[in-house]
Amino acid sequence: MQFVRVYLPIGLSIRLSKKTESFFNHVDLYTELNPGVEFQLVSSDKTYANPYIGVAFIGFNYHW
Repeated sequence: MQFVRVYLPIGLSIRLSKKTESFFNHVDLYTELNPGVEFQLVSSDKTYANPYIGVAFIGFNYHW
């Protein structure tokens, strides 16, 4: 059996506040999604194509 996954990394970052005096102005939330297709190639059977979405990481960042 062989296995192949093709995906597109998509990053997303969100700022919690735009007010300059707010604590949350310095906090960003971020994540990376990996939508794609995975293929399973079985020698004695057919090829399977499955939709796939994965989350690489979720986090937050504080900057000043």
